[in-house]
Amino acid sequence: MKSKTLVLIGIALVVIAGCSGNQITNPVNQPPLITAMAVTPEQAHLGDLVTVSSSAHDPESQNVTFNWTATFGYFIGSGPTVTFNTIYCCVVGVNEITLTVTDPQGNSTERKIWVSIE
Repeated sequence: MKSKTLVLIGIALVVIAGCSGNQITNPVNQPPLITAMAVTPEQAHLGDLVTVSSSAHDPESQNVTFNWTATFGYFIGSGPTVTFNTIYCCVVGVNEITLTVTDPQGNSTERKIWVSIE
């Protein structure tokens, strides 16, 4: 009788120990990924319109927002493809364009690209 009790206690301990490892954890939200960026043309003249395009996605398949900024000049449009307007660009030379992609939880990723203005 004593050995049956010890066996049952041992089995109960194994079952309890096995169940404690099955805790549910919430996955950590990952920031969006920018997989590509391009400017066309890469060299432009002051006053030209330059197409800036990107490809980005969220690992959790949520919608993302695109925010384009530049040292000089401004953008026409929104989303993954915009037009960089160099008409009011004050600097001839290399101009930095920054893309920030943000998911609904506020996680963001930033990437830069450059366009040469003559």
